[in-house]
Amino acid sequence: MSPVNIFSDFRKTALLLAAAFLATGASLLADEPKGIVTYEKGNDGVFTFRVDGEFFAQYRPVPDPAPEEGDVTGSYDSHGILGTPIVWPICSAAGTLMTRGFPMDERNLPEAANDPLMKNLLENSRLGSLTANKDHVHHRSLWFNHGDVNGVDFWGPDRGQILQQGVFSITEEAHSVSVKVFTAWVPAPNEKPLCVDIRTITFGVLPTRPEIRYVDYDVKLSAYADRVTLADTKEGTFGYRTPGSMDVDAKQRSEKWGGHIVNSEGDRDEAAWGKRASWVDYYGPVTKRLSESELGSIDPANPDALPLTAAGVDIMNHPAGFRYPSWYHVRTYGLFAVNPFGIKEFEPEARLDGTVVLDKDDSLAFHYRVLIHDDPLSFDELQSLFDEYKSVPKD
Repeated sequence: MSPVNIFSDFRKTALLLAAAFLATGASLLADEPKGIVTYEKGNDGVFTFRVDGEFFAQYRPVPDPAPEEGDVTGSYDSHGILGTPIVWPICSAAGTLMTRGFPMDERNLPEAANDPLMKNLLENSRLGSLTANKDHVHHRSLWFNHGDVNGVDFWGPDRGQILQQGVFSITEEAHSVSVKVFTAWVPAPNEKPLCVDIRTITFGVLPTRPEIRYVDYDVKLSAYADRVTLADTKEGTFGYRTPGSMDVDAKQRSEKWGGHIVNSEGDRDEAAWGKRASWVDYYGPVTKRLSESELGSIDPANPDALPLTAAGVDIMNHPAGFRYPSWYHVRTYGLFAVNPFGIKEFEPEARLDGTVVLDKDDSLAFHYRVLIHDDPLSFDELQSLFDEYKSVPKD
């Protein structure tokens, strides 16, 4: 066969494949794997994670941009800007913003000026915050700290600082990316740390259910001072703040809003507070993510008219972690935290004290998974997803 005929036959075959593709609407790339997680690191140390090219989340070593001149909102502590590293924004597979954006979205993110995606996320976050109570400025999306370490409050709005010291490693797998960072718990500027920790934060999708995204938060906390007391207090420790329209109390602000809480023991809503559980699920209506053209048609003065969708977040604690199953400091106003220390506040009748004292270099390990799901999941589904998580080996 001559080269011309070979080319002619190849061209005919290509045309036939193209015709079949157009006729059926099938993708020639349909067999490509789904749920691929990738990352980028910005010059400001912010990590951006995507799933199949779509925005998932950002890890921020500093929670907010520097205060603007004349800032009077009170969302910064007395030291200025630092606080504790956070994960924000966080989006579901459908693109829905899954945490309260306040107080971060009250400022103009520098990257939003030149990045249409970040501009869109910021504008949607501000809309979502119209449904929220703007309380507890220290509830910043997703974080890890504690309310009483040698008498220093690392949880509240005027607190010690948890300062990232460096990035140890970045591990990429098909369905996840892990960032391992080193932080120091500093009681005040220019003072020595009380504790240090190595936290490994993994952003991924479940291979069997790529529509469900997760953030695994694994922390090894070590005493740096000669003696470190982690006191019994309800103000801690692994925290999450739900979108405003999802919190249980939101139904008091609009009949269209208001979600529910359920835990692995079957406790619901207010009854889930202070209870030990393997997992807790918080679900309900969340504002839809809107395009630029759709944003222009929204009246900010009427948040009750915002379009809604159903979504949920589930926080699990791993059996290998400290004091499993832990207590959940989960509130109907939207605070969603796991706290293995607050026994005397959660179970006063037990007359126990959850305080832990560490000598220098002593360590504790904490293991948590945050599941982000667009549709409500049944109790059995949630239990099955927990069973899958608890089979993951932990150091």
